[in-house]
Amino acid sequence: MSNFSEAEKKLLKLVQGDIPVVAEPFAAMAKSVGMSEEEVLSFLTRMRSQGVIKRMGALIRHQKSGFTANAMVVWELPPEKVAGAGKFLAQLQEVSHCYEREPAFLGRFNFFTMLHLKEANFALIAAIAQEIGALDYQILHSERELKKTSREYFT
Repeated sequence: MSNFSEAEKKLLKLVQGDIPVVAEPFAAMAKSVGMSEEEVLSFLTRMRSQGVIKRMGALIRHQKSGFTANAMVVWELPPEKVAGAGKFLAQLQEVSHCYEREPAFLGRFNFFTMLHLKEANFALIAAIAQEIGALDYQILHSERELKKTSREYFT
């Protein structure tokens, strides 16, 4: 890690953890390590292009946000319906992610979505099933939120 400046080392340690929940998170990080926001963004972009940083992503702690009726819905879709279902579901505000699963779960559920709701809404899920042409579906309710952590390379 000797090729990095002290500020860059501090920044790499910061981006391994939670990003500040503020209007300008990269500006806040920059201030805390003694860099400008532009320097931070340039450095992170360079690290990404060089493969030092594989990906950066955001995790929402949905239960702390008031979404308490969260569920993974597994769908049985005909193969020709998968692409259209993905486009439709990705546009719904209740859906945080959706993906095709191969091999299919239990041999038939080939499409997964994560729904975040403030209260159980089985009518919405039934309407979605009809819209996407699902042959069948199951709702797997979240009982608790598991601890989400980032991989740490620099400690």
